[in-house]
Amino acid sequence: MRHFNLETFAGGELSRQINRDIEAVMRNVVDPNTDVKAKRKITVTIEFKLL
Repeated sequence: MRHFNLETFAGGELSRQINRDIEAVMRNVVDPNTDVKAKRKITVTIEFKLL
């Protein structure tokens, strides 16, 4: 089975989107209007379609 590098998967777009979402979570954690102890979740779904 071939190994896929998630940093370069989809031209790096997957990594960029995950990093952007992690940054949004971190902004939410430090927001004084949110519960710092609340759980946060990022869900990644990858769909494949054969051409």
